[in-house]
This record gives sequence, C-alpha cells and structure tokens, in this order.
Amino acid sequence: MQMQKIDIANTPTGPGIYIFRDKDNKVLYVGKAKSIKNRIKTYFQNIQTHSAKVKMMLKNAHTVEYMLTDTELEALILESNLIKKHYPKYNILLKDDKSYPFICASLNEEFPRIYFTRKRNDKHSKYFGPYPETHEIKKTIRYLNNLFGIRTCRDKKFARVRPCLNYDIGRCSAPCTGKVTKTEYQKNVGDLILFLAGKNTELLKQMESKMQSHSKKREYEAAKQYRDRIEGIKKISSTQKIISQKNEDIDIIASHAKNQTTIIQLLFIRSGSLISKTDYIYQNESAKEQEILNSFMKQYYTKHEIPKTILISHEIEDKNIIQKWLTEQLKHPEQEGKFENPKLLERSNRQAIRIIVPKKGEKHKLILLAQKNAKMNLNEHNFRCKKNSKIMESLKDQLNLKTIPRRIEAFDISNISGRHACASMIVFIDAEPKKQQYRRYKIKTVQGIDDYAMMQEVIERRYTKHTLPDLILIDGGKGQLNAVLTTLKKLNILHPQIMGLAKEHEEIYLPHRVNPVILPKDSEALYLLQRVRDEAHRFAIAYHKLLRAKSLIE
Repeated sequence: MQMQKIDIANTPTGPGIYIFRDKDNKVLYVGKAKSIKNRIKTYFQNIQTHSAKVKMMLKNAHTVEYMLTDTELEALILESNLIKKHYPKYNILLKDDKSYPFICASLNEEFPRIYFTRKRNDKHSKYFGPYPETHEIKKTIRYLNNLFGIRTCRDKKFARVRPCLNYDIGRCSAPCTGKVTKTEYQKNVGDLILFLAGKNTELLKQMESKMQSHSKKREYEAAKQYRDRIEGIKKISSTQKIISQKNEDIDIIASHAKNQTTIIQLLFIRSGSLISKTDYIYQNESAKEQEILNSFMKQYYTKHEIPKTILISHEIEDKNIIQKWLTEQLKHPEQEGKFENPKLLERSNRQAIRIIVPKKGEKHKLILLAQKNAKMNLNEHNFRCKKNSKIMESLKDQLNLKTIPRRIEAFDISNISGRHACASMIVFIDAEPKKQQYRRYKIKTVQGIDDYAMMQEVIERRYTKHTLPDLILIDGGKGQLNAVLTTLKKLNILHPQIMGLAKEHEEIYLPHRVNPVILPKDSEALYLLQRVRDEAHRFAIAYHKLLRAKSLIE
C-alpha cells in the first residue's frame, strides 16, 4: 500500500508533532519538528539516501497527521507522551526491559520504610538508584535500617501491643508501640535519606554536632547511638569510588557503536562518588549514534531521576530543548517540611539543568571513562551473542530440530504431597533469561498428587492464549512429555518442538522417539538446557515457598 499523496504546500510551518500511520491506522512513527513543513519535506527528498528503516517506514505508511503546538518544548513533551503510549514500530525505543533494583523511601507513610524494589509506581515516594548488584543493595539496606532504627514491617503488621524481636535486639526503634516519637523517627528517616542522596559531608557534620551536644548533657546513650551511626556511614562511604571533589550530582551518558549495534553507557555520580552504572543495548539499529542518543535522552528522563548536570559524549539535535524540558521537570514537592533540614535534600528549581558535551578537563575524562566502559561492555555483549548463537545452532543440529531455538519456554511443577501446588514458566531468548516474561501458575483443577495432570493444566492455560515458542522444555522424562503432547494435540498443536529433560541421568526425551538422547557431559548445548531447566525449578520453588508462607500467616 503506497502512502497517500501529501500536499506539502499546505503543511503547517509551525512547531508540533507528526504521526505516520499504516493502512490499519496503527501508529508507525511519531516525530517532533520546529517546523513541521520543513521536516516532512526531508522525507520526500533524496529518498535513496534514507536508511533502510526510514525507507521501510515510508513504504508501510498510508497517512500522516499533524498536531500543532505553541512551542517546540510542548512538541517535545507531546512526542514523548505519544511514544510512551503507542510504542511506534519505527521509533528508536528505550530498551528498558531490564529490571534494576532501587531503594525506596515510602514518604507517603506516617512512619516511612526504606526498602528494596524494582518498581517505581508511587509518586509520593522517593527512589534512589538504579543499582547494579541486587545482593549488595539488599545487604546495604539491612545494614542502614538497623543503623538508623527504621522499621521493616509492612502496615499490616505495624499495629502491635508490644515491640517485635527486632526492637529487643536493637535493630528497630519500635515506632509501632511509641518507643520513639514520630518527630524523632522522621528525623532518623531524613538522616538516612541524606545519606542515600549522597549528602554525606552535611550529614556527618549534623550528626557529630548532635553527638557532642548529647555528650555535654551527659546523655551518653543518645551520644553512643550517633557515634555508631557516624562510624557506620564512614564504613560504607569508604567503599565508594570518589570521582569528583566538587560533590556534584552528574549523569554521564556515552555511546559506542559497532556493526549496527549501539550501547548507551550510564554512570551515576552522586556527591562526587560513583554509585552505580548501567547500560542499554540497541541491536540492528541503522540510525546514527547521535540519533539514538537523542531519542534515548527524551525517553529515559520521563521516568528516571534528573541530576543537575548531564554529560553526553556526542552533540544531539534537541539538546537545548531537552535542557528546558528537564529544568521544568525537576521538582521535589514531596520533600517540603517532612524531614529535618529539607534544604539539603531539595535541588534548586531556580538553577537550569545543564547538558554538556565536554571537550577537555575533568568532565571530558569522565566521558572517556564512560566510553571505555561502553566499548568493553559492547565487546562482551558481541562475544556472548556469537557464543550463544553457536550453542543454539549446535542444539538444533544435535537434536535434529527444525529451527534454531531462539525462544525457549520451560515449565516445572512444585508441590508437597499435592499441597500448595504451583508451576513456573520461564523464558530464555538467545540463550539469555528474560525475567520480565516469567510467569507463575497456581494449580486450580488438580487435587492430590498428580504431576502429569498439573503439567497438562499449565500447558493448556499457557498455549490457549499464547503462540508456541521455538522450543518447549519440560522438567521430566517420557511420562511428562507424553502428557504434554496429549494436551497440545487437544489444542490442535500437532508438531511442536518440545523435549523433556530428566534430571537423574540428564536424558533428553523427544516426541516419537523411543530412546532418549544423551549429550556429552561437556556439551555447551546440554549446559544451556540444564540452565533453563534449573531456572524453571528455582522459580517454581520460590513461588511454592511464597504460597506456604502465606498459608501460615492466614
């Protein structure tokens, strides 16, 4: 279907957004322009010089519509909102399928908690992160909660007659029973937030002053408490890498591209210390680094913390307008009046956000550091992709599969004598786990001990609504495999790529084959299947433990 002819002469000249749609009215691409007319012209001039992606978009486009705005800033905001709403096929989309850990301060609660989370759904809470290491951040949260006496119980358990064991062993200040006043508790939370925000110098000065004050008044128990907190803060601070002596909050964003793969590397500096890093990879993307970086900036900061300074490795088209947009976005009204010394927590809205492409000096060295990390991570990614590709091809050849098993879905059942029966479904794509696509199932129709029937129920529930993957992996032998094949036949799925992996001797059972396949113990293909099977087992066990714990509470 060719695109309807556009009367460019009557196209509006002002700022706004334009939307390409296909014959079914589905959004293909959303763009922003200072002058819509000038931007649309570029799509129909020198078409042969366009990238393959743009050519394909124009080929599939049927109509284009416009929406005028008063300013280019309004156009940028509208563009970001529409991309987030429609996820257009031909826009460069933020690859944000990772689930990074954050520390949440639940400021909407009367007695706030500080806890680990992967979601940022509460606009009234304050989030710190993202952090790269889940284990380390959980350990840090436990240490800090104990140090500052912050409660860890949810509201359901908060109403008590007497304090819990955590108070008795000195790990909680017991706000639930009034052992600490609301004001004092919120001061402790405020101190902890100062630390998480990287305001260590200011916090230590405050605490040392309070320690001296309590000591002079001979309030030695309170002085000791502040002494312990000071020592704890210094202990954690000593492990942070100092990048800048100016106590700045900076995001460093650098890109590196190779063979149509681009990596965006982020380094997070808070109060001069490097606290974490993360990266985003764009594969098979024909756009230039600058275009990817430009799109990334507009999408990333719609849902992540905005620092005062952002360093980027390349000049981007919308740098000035993004600066204005981020400056208006930077507001922290939830902090007002809730904690001691809120001026140390707020970032001044009077000061504009700066996006800088440094060419020399200390900031240029930071960009070089980020680019060095980006290059290293991209090389590791490409090496891992090549290795995984060879493993999947080997698996296909050794088991005579029809297609390369790029997407594998694996199932496992967990129960104790039929009680709290549940199942897991996990997903591997290109030999890597995709945890956001994992699913848990509570068994509904099977009573007693019948693993075959339980597996049949889960398979029917899954593939009644979803398409088949390249390979289904069942934890079990011939019996489990035949039970699943019966269910798939019932669903009119006649020739699936499916196998069972029996744990005792690592035997692989295939449909319509009497004897199992046994791969060499040092086979990379077998190791992949074991990883997938073991991950399904781990996920099922975790859900089963959760169901058991809930039943004990109830």
